[in-house]
Amino acid sequence: MTIKQVDGYGPYFRSQFKKLFASGLSKKEQENIYLDYMLWHLCSYQKTDCLSGRSAVEHFEKIKKKKFTIFFQFSNTVFVVENEVDFNITKLNQTVQYFNTFETSDCYVMDNYGEWCFITTHEQEYGLGPYFIENNH
Repeated sequence: MTIKQVDGYGPYFRSQFKKLFASGLSKKEQENIYLDYMLWHLCSYQKTDCLSGRSAVEHFEKIKKKKFTIFFQFSNTVFVVENEVDFNITKLNQTVQYFNTFETSDCYVMDNYGEWCFITTHEQEYGLGPYFIENNH
């Protein structure tokens, strides 16, 4: 497994997420669900088909992974991961654990080919996440 930390690319990957997964929403619809504040609102406001909770985790752990990026809602640091087909929720937690701040509490694991995104949120104890979205492009 190769994990490379890259600083400064958070805004780029957040905009890519919106382009890949929320482009079907108008600007007004995006504003109404506060998408710019929390990308995962796309799921919690049920504006896309997604899996949630344990089924999201199970699907994330089973899906074939090629190359993916881990990015955050409030941090500009990203991790590019390659050659790790068995990446799971435990490895995700180990990868980001040394940050352990609010900046990384909303985490997005996005396939570099735009096929899927796995999301953990800071509100999982309230039933909001994790989520798994597949792109229907």
